[in-house]
Amino acid sequence: MLKKKKSQEILEIVEAKQNETAIADVNVVSIKLVIFTLQNGYYAFGRESIKEILPTGKINAVPGVPDYILGVINVRGDIESVIDINGFLGLPEQGAGSSKNIIIAEGAGVRSGVLVNTVEDVMDFPEDSIQPPLTSLNDKIKQFVIGETEYKGKSVTVLNAKEIFKNISTN
Repeated sequence: MLKKKKSQEILEIVEAKQNETAIADVNVVSIKLVIFTLQNGYYAFGRESIKEILPTGKINAVPGVPDYILGVINVRGDIESVIDINGFLGLPEQGAGSSKNIIIAEGAGVRSGVLVNTVEDVMDFPEDSIQPPLTSLNDKIKQFVIGETEYKGKSVTVLNAKEIFKNISTN
């Protein structure tokens, strides 16, 4: 009888601590980010813009398209364009050979694949952990950046998929 009472007390303490944690977490507004790598670092899109993550397959070239469109892929019967966002970010073009994933994203009425090196993680971040973009950012990239956060001790640039796609649709 004494053992049951002691174990019951422990369970009640554990349950009370879990309830305290749950209550504290309710007040934290979080944002889900898909973290990926490009040549020189970590980047992220908000989860709401991401429709699917695919391994890089054959990208079929299309003549006469802008340089940032690498070609098209077949996704279960749907034809999706694939873009190299490095040009928009002022980074050297990466080409299909160095990439391992295609993120199908949507924004500003445009849906396209985005070529990335690797998709690292999908996780929630407290909204207040997203800091404003650095003022020293190049103006070319600044218009596409929502802010900065940290992942595994490294800086992550949070990109605005809608702004990137809006810029693509006007070019």
